[in-house]
Amino acid sequence: MRKSSAQRTLSEAVRLEAIGQHSGKLCRLSIKPASVDTGIVVNGLPLRLENVKAAAGFTSMGNLLTVEHVLSCLHGLGITNAVIESESAETPIMDGSSLPLAELIKSVEQDAPRKVLFVRKPVEFEDKSARVRLLPGDEPIYSVEIDYSDTPAIGREKMEFALTPEAYMKEIAPARTFARMKDVEFLHSQGKALGASLATGIGVENDKILNPEGLRLKDEFVRHKILDAIGDMFTTGFPLIGRYESEKGGHFHNHELLVKLMSDPDNYEIAEG
Repeated sequence: MRKSSAQRTLSEAVRLEAIGQHSGKLCRLSIKPASVDTGIVVNGLPLRLENVKAAAGFTSMGNLLTVEHVLSCLHGLGITNAVIESESAETPIMDGSSLPLAELIKSVEQDAPRKVLFVRKPVEFEDKSARVRLLPGDEPIYSVEIDYSDTPAIGREKMEFALTPEAYMKEIAPARTFARMKDVEFLHSQGKALGASLATGIGVENDKILNPEGLRLKDEFVRHKILDAIGDMFTTGFPLIGRYESEKGGHFHNHELLVKLMSDPDNYEIAEG
């Protein structure tokens, strides 16, 4: 029988302050320790799928935009109880990764077993642009493939990742968000993505990486997609145990996949794990 892991929270509160990716304005956010069985609470709302919305470029909860990197960090580091409070309409983007937050968090074990969501039946969501699926499994596995063949600097990448806090910190947390400059310029002309710059992510143009420092990690692009997926898969409020697969999927596809998963109680089980 699989031994249950313990619930975890932060040993002390942490605070982030930086511009927002979309508003370009200064954003402030705090994450505080919470007692056993609190779960994740965001601006007074419990982290539950019904409180979450997803669009092509981000995931939001209640009135807070771009929660995916914060949730990814908490999920990746095994935090099950925390209170998130934001003074702004979106989270600080920092450097486009979850590393600045991950380096601040010190977690402590709590005297209670955690509850997780086990995938019990295969579930899939597909549209004309992407396919994502969940399969039963004994551990959290993320298999992600991206295809930007029209942008040689990105190209096609595929990676399989077994989620543990140690592996997340080393292999996923440093991976930054990325964008093609033609897309950023268009969004800027529409008054969107006003915080996007080479300080908040990776810029690419055709076959060039525009950041002077280059990439932090081999396959950094697909690693960031895994970072996003880890955050999205936490939006049920429970750590996910199973195999996640994505072919060109994004936040919208991940949300629709979870809606489909949770629509039938036979698809999943919430239990100690």
